Amino acid sequence: MDGILPPGQLDLRSKDIAGEWRKWSRAFEDYLLAIDVAAGTLAAEKRKLALFCHVGGEDVREVYSRMEFTKVGDGETKDIDEGTEGRKLKDVLKRFREYCNPRSGIVVSRYEFHNSSQNGETVDVYLMRLRRLAESCDFGDQRDSLVRDKLLFGLDDSKTIEKLMRESDEKLSLDFVIRAIRVAEAAKVAKSSEKLSADVNAIALGGRPKTGRPTNMD
Repeated sequence: MDGILPPGQLDLRSKDIAGEWRKWSRAFEDYLLAIDVAAGTLAAEKRKLALFCHVGGEDVREVYSRMEFTKVGDGETKDIDEGTEGRKLKDVLKRFREYCNPRSGIVVSRYEFHNSSQNGETVDVYLMRLRRLAESCDFGDQRDSLVRDKLLFGLDDSKTIEKLMRESDEKLSLDFVIRAIRVAEAAKVAKSSEKLSADVNAIALGGRPKTGRPTNMD
């Protein structure tokens, strides 16, 4: 489609190659979605791979040319043809993700992810931090469920945790949990604001706040 520009070339020589890959791969997947490349056919898969190599640049083409995609059949190892199962774009992206994220980096990222907690942050800030950490953890198809679990178990609000734990597994999707804890957070903020307003009014009228503490009017 005219007017939709692809991301720049992937810099595989960056000092932060993992971060560079995360940003570039997101931008490339958004680009494919924007230009509406049909999925499911061999021709479409080949086109997506060609776009990946073209947009990624010379370094990507060089690394891709050195990658081996093979399978064992009839007692011998055979090369997998481009666009077929085992060498589709999803498979190539997975190999590049592994290339750009050395195993030691993944272990460290998972340690940071599993040991994180809200610690006074807003829900949205905590969620954003978890998602950023998860990008380096190579969780694959389990990423959303693991982000959901950590988001829920790491909350400061134990009452919200207990309430959501009573819901069924089928209902506890990541989107459901996010909406629920945002509502709980908003209600808590509103309640705190109402109490503050009541205390201010009480002080203005020469009384004392609802805490029962004496007001220093000096």
